[in-house]
Amino acid sequence: MTTYRDREFFLLLLAAVALMFLPSCSVIEYGGLQRRFNRAVELDNMAAVSPYVDGRADYRFLLEELTPEYIQRLDVRMRPNAWMLRGICAWRTGSWSVARDAARKGLSLDPSAGSRDAVILTLIPGLVFEKEAAERWLGESNQSEQSYNSLRGSLKAAWQTMALAERSVGQFTPATTVHYLNYQKWRLAINWAGMIADVTEADTDLGRFRAMNEWAKTMGGVGSFPAAAAESAKNKVKGALRALIDAQSR
Repeated sequence: MTTYRDREFFLLLLAAVALMFLPSCSVIEYGGLQRRFNRAVELDNMAAVSPYVDGRADYRFLLEELTPEYIQRLDVRMRPNAWMLRGICAWRTGSWSVARDAARKGLSLDPSAGSRDAVILTLIPGLVFEKEAAERWLGESNQSEQSYNSLRGSLKAAWQTMALAERSVGQFTPATTVHYLNYQKWRLAINWAGMIADVTEADTDLGRFRAMNEWAKTMGGVGSFPAAAAESAKNKVKGALRALIDAQSR
């Protein structure tokens, strides 16, 4: 059985992300969509512990409402935020191309440098890269070195995109946004380490050794092994998200 842990990405911190978005909502109709997003957050949290809850229904509803045409009608100052919400909803429902398109269009509007909108829009493609890789990995019947090699490009792209989002952080970036970004980096590194631990080649450690060496060459700037990268990211997370990491690490 795989040791990869798909942490459902938002889990309990979805509520924290929702709170990051709320200050941007000033139009009544758009505020209604924000409340629907909060409902999606709550259901997503419930779905993490109950098989009887559909945590994605509200995300699908929001995708249908937050159309490009609707976003175009919003005040120009609200559009980056709306594209960000659309991108996140698309990511949560597995609409990879829609998520990437939303991130690209939101960034094309030049959101304020260092704003939460700018940072999260930059981050979204990385989240998509990893989710794609995770689903492919979990679908493998034999998690071998060959299957790992077929998806490591997506893992690298995810990490590099997160690094790009980190470089977009500025003096006025909200601390909650920085903590969330580093939570995602921690999660990616931990799950990447889990994939490497699953690599098998006959009954030897050769495949795992090669995978570790590949990480060291690519990510040497943050530590020779995924665990070191995870620790580096974890140390930058504070408050509720740090408590969530500690809970998930038990």
